[in-house]
Amino acid sequence: MKSKIIFYYSLRQRFILSLLFCILLVSCNSKIKIETSLIPDNSIQVIKPNIDYAQCDISSILDTVRFVKLELTEKSIIGDINKVVVFEDRIYVLDKQTYSLLIFNMDGEFVFRISRIGHGPGEYVQLDFFDIDFENRQIVLTDLMGYRILRYDLKGNFISGKKIPFWVEGVTHVFDNGTIVFANHRDNKHALNQEHNVFYLDSSMRVSKAYFPYNSSNFNNPRIHFITPQTGSFYTYNKNRYFFSPFKNRVYKIEKEGLNAEYLFDFGEMSFNEEYLNQKNKLKHYMNKGNFYQLANVLENNDFVIFSFYQPSHPIGHLGYYSKKDGKVIGSVSFAVGKDYFDGNNIATYGSWIVATVPPEALLSWAKNIEEKKISLESEYAKLKKNVADKITLEDNQVLMFYKLR
Repeated sequence: MKSKIIFYYSLRQRFILSLLFCILLVSCNSKIKIETSLIPDNSIQVIKPNIDYAQCDISSILDTVRFVKLELTEKSIIGDINKVVVFEDRIYVLDKQTYSLLIFNMDGEFVFRISRIGHGPGEYVQLDFFDIDFENRQIVLTDLMGYRILRYDLKGNFISGKKIPFWVEGVTHVFDNGTIVFANHRDNKHALNQEHNVFYLDSSMRVSKAYFPYNSSNFNNPRIHFITPQTGSFYTYNKNRYFFSPFKNRVYKIEKEGLNAEYLFDFGEMSFNEEYLNQKNKLKHYMNKGNFYQLANVLENNDFVIFSFYQPSHPIGHLGYYSKKDGKVIGSVSFAVGKDYFDGNNIATYGSWIVATVPPEALLSWAKNIEEKKISLESEYAKLKKNVADKITLEDNQVLMFYKLR
């Protein structure tokens, strides 16, 4: 009897081991098989940011300024503006704090909002990114927690939803109902035979192209955290999509055929050294030391490439404007128009306009300072600024500043 019991357990153990092996085999075979796509060796425009800590007066190049006060109602309260898109006389504002997309007209009057937290059709767990599909005239929202991309018409009616096949940190819509995603060194070994940072996904969410391979094992134990820009690593200019990497210091135009390098930010010896990505034992120290510059944001309009960057060991933001006309760069940690501080966090572009957010507290503090010191309003910019400051309170939404540079 004892020998039969031993024999029984032996067969059972073999069966369990065989089953586990089959599951492992199926699991390995079920991984998405990906090959690395190549980026053509085209000419690239080099931008050399200047490091200047002195305040820069942009009076000579500031052309036009327009402030837009976003209407405050019970339905249009904004916690924080994370992204702005201007399309067909509508201003689309993403607020990650309340998981809402708010729509205003060009005068700042509230039109409607999309705020549908839940697990049902047309609902999301959280709201991380959004885009406008210009071709189909649709709103595209991304829920990273629920691994979903949702589509709505321009009136806010739900159309459809799709699942994201693996872990990503950035999403943008592209041609033919496709999607570009940014993984940012995330651990996707369970889903992919080779991890990459950028993927082209077709309309069925299948991988068609992949760029910038990496091994996430190099970033665990200890865990390395790679910062994702606030608005994601994508921007739109002239209805074209662009990708920029915070560490590669390059901007790539997203085309049907693949990525094309457009701009290189040359930080010289302070450029991020990508060789450390394959040196697990040295990477943590290199990242903690932070003696390199990385991009925080990139935008583009008809005349300028607008960018910001910082050094992790000295997190002071540097701002810059690269002129497409003459190749000159204007940069500093802060800007002024004459005696007045030039407020605003650049967040979008619209034709030749640059769109920046200005918090009410900054405007009210400036207005109080003007009042107490009895400083005369010398520039047209200061008069416009004072005009909007007189119409807001601390409880109001952030103000949008539209401005053009010569």
